[in-house]
Amino acid sequence: MTDLQAAISIHQLARVEMNWEPRPQIWRRCNEALAVLPIDLPAAPEEGAGGRGTPGVM
Repeated sequence: MTDLQAAISIHQLARVEMNWEPRPQIWRRCNEALAVLPIDLPAAPEEGAGGRGTPGVM
């Protein structure tokens, strides 16, 4: 990790919880919006598990 990456990361760490909290709602909204399409969506991660990025389309 470079000094620049470390300097940016240390400030982002202070906001981790704030940025993490809306992830389940974002996941739910994306799945609801994509549910009308004839595609397979990934299963939602279990509560408390990681992996709640933007849901991908499979």
